[in-house]
Amino acid sequence: MRELKNFSFFTEVNTFKIHAQTILNRLRNQNKITSLVPAIQLILEGKSDNSISWADINTLNSLLHHPERFIKNIDPKVKETIYFEMKDMLQNFLTEINNQELSYVNLKCN
Repeated sequence: MRELKNFSFFTEVNTFKIHAQTILNRLRNQNKITSLVPAIQLILEGKSDNSISWADINTLNSLLHHPERFIKNIDPKVKETIYFEMKDMLQNFLTEINNQELSYVNLKCN
């Protein structure tokens, strides 16, 4: 029974990560970086409002802060792990975008 529970834990967390990565890849290709970065920062701060009309941004917010909307009776440990994994993914995405912007500015200046 313990192996089944560990497998379920692994599957639930990775399902969220895969879904989030798919959304981030799609957002990366939309060339709306100037409005994307502040929106993700608001999500990370827990201050995201519903005025943002991007479905992908709202989905990322739900994945991070409300995984119980996707998995009924979610184990608190799974919910906590999903939160930290999603937060790490979003922070890494912002770091990557910021580094790309700096590289672009440096190339443009030289």
